[in-house]
Amino acid sequence: MHLSPKPNLKSWFDKECLVNKSHLRKLLHQARISRAQDDFNQFFAFKSAFQELCYRKRELFYQKNWFSLLSALKSNNSGTFWKAISSALENRHQISDWNISPQIWFDYFSNLYSRPLYAVANSSRCLPADIPEWPPVEPEEIIELINRLKARKAPGPDSIPAELFKTNSEWWSKPLAHLF
Repeated sequence: MHLSPKPNLKSWFDKECLVNKSHLRKLLHQARISRAQDDFNQFFAFKSAFQELCYRKRELFYQKNWFSLLSALKSNNSGTFWKAISSALENRHQISDWNISPQIWFDYFSNLYSRPLYAVANSSRCLPADIPEWPPVEPEEIIELINRLKARKAPGPDSIPAELFKTNSEWWSKPLAHLF
């Protein structure tokens, strides 16, 4: 029998996990047929070892994602940053569990949007003098807009998925209102 991870399985669940899961099922089947206590003991011991293996692989996977997220934040690499966020969303891992402080988020986006590419140049053709002053954007308006975003749609040119904002719209509303 050829074992290979299914494409939609968790990323950390690899071939070693599949082989062990298959062996665990065989042990259970054997124990049910024989009804011998030794077979059940062997099954429960292997089940414990299998659960420990899965736990270690899952923790290692999330730790690797966490370190890639932190290194992307420190190096201002937005591609790696959003890849880590996207991976977390695909694996249903709650971003709020990562405990990224609001200051880190604020610093990241402040730095990202203060680069020359996004900054408005100080030139005479930049903005006409007669543009009216816009009223400040309120966080409630941002929450309303975030709630209207459709999930599972392709992100825009900023590569930010809607699910990221929807996970905690209350928190996102304040820095976004401040930006606009």
